[in-house]
Amino acid sequence: MDIPTGLLLTTFVIAEMLAAPVFGYIGDKGISRKYLLMAGVLVWSAATCASSLCNTFWSLLIPRTIVGIGEAVYTSVSPALIADYFPKHQVSKALTAYYVVIPVGVALGYAIGGFVGQNFGWRMAFLVSGVPGLFFALCVAALKEPPRGQFDVVDTEGASSIVEDVTGEADNTESPKSGEAGKRDTSVGLVSQSSKSTTPPVIEGLKILFRNRAWVFATCGYIAVTFGMGALSDWLPTFFSRYYDATIAEADVVVGAIVMVGGLAGTIVGGVLADIVRKSFEQPYFAVSTVSQGFALSLGFLALVITLPKLVVELLFFFIVFFSWFFNGPINAIITNCVSANMRGRSNAVGILFIHAFGDAASPAIVGAISDSTGNLRLAIAIVPAVMCLSVAFWACGWAFVKQDTAGGGLSKAFQEVELEDKKGVGRSHDV
Repeated sequence: MDIPTGLLLTTFVIAEMLAAPVFGYIGDKGISRKYLLMAGVLVWSAATCASSLCNTFWSLLIPRTIVGIGEAVYTSVSPALIADYFPKHQVSKALTAYYVVIPVGVALGYAIGGFVGQNFGWRMAFLVSGVPGLFFALCVAALKEPPRGQFDVVDTEGASSIVEDVTGEADNTESPKSGEAGKRDTSVGLVSQSSKSTTPPVIEGLKILFRNRAWVFATCGYIAVTFGMGALSDWLPTFFSRYYDATIAEADVVVGAIVMVGGLAGTIVGGVLADIVRKSFEQPYFAVSTVSQGFALSLGFLALVITLPKLVVELLFFFIVFFSWFFNGPINAIITNCVSANMRGRSNAVGILFIHAFGDAASPAIVGAISDSTGNLRLAIAIVPAVMCLSVAFWACGWAFVKQDTAGGGLSKAFQEVELEDKKGVGRSHDV
């Protein structure tokens, strides 16, 4: 039953990564993100409850696919919505809090779902997991949705780097108020985006993203990390079982604790540290992510190349996960803030598509194939730190070169003219 079990996760991931760009575009079109978010949570919660009614494996694939679609709405819309609640220099803290609660929810799901499933049956476990989501989805309706891009302003000096803002490099001016769109604010450096702003068409939007160096470097590094984390989550239990005489059950508990506690602590510390060093580095979010990933890679090679006692290896993998997750708040803040407000949904959604398609959707199978062909799982897992070296390279490039790109990632000239007409000559926008 291993293949069907894996197929449930694969179906979910494929549905999420393919649906995310669609809903990211819809969210950028001016539709209320609050109600779009509520609909996504309702859909995935209802689908989770509906899983309790399934009688065959194939019928269970349908609600799992729908859960992936519902989560695609949430993951593509939420960061963009959160970004409009806070001034740019506070977005990293807000997104750190957002990404911190995800492993907490996963842990609660495992604990509560496991307890209910063991004592009351698997159908009740699905119901208990899905019903709270229906309630919280209705709570979203009570939110007051912020104006799109309420903290974004026109750079009247002709060219600016959004990464000056997403890293918090310049953060010594007051947040813009209504009607101050043309005022220079070096802590922001974007065009104000009202709910009536013109949204670039699909192809134009992709061109904007692919010309945006901050987005490209942040996303490519994210792909490499996701590749590694996906492979480690899948193969570490087998690694400990095969080389350190642990049972699979024991290894599952150890790896679960490592990933949950290490990921949670790393996300918190990384987000806080990135803001602490803002005054010391020009690009602190790229800087913290680069250096922390370098520490993780060094420990990874040490754990895999040298034969060490089991406890030492467990501690090494804990710190590997810990340092690897420093990037979570800072890099997601860059991906969210490196574009104007009417592109943030797609910025996150297209990123989701890429990090899954080229990251954790492929890495477990690749490690398994190398292990089968060489008969050496330790050697196969060694590909993880090798690939994750790319994250250091991409984020180091972001640290070094993004500031030089003051216009290359901006909106096309044609789209700037359309936006200028909508804003009655307020000014030009620069995404980077």
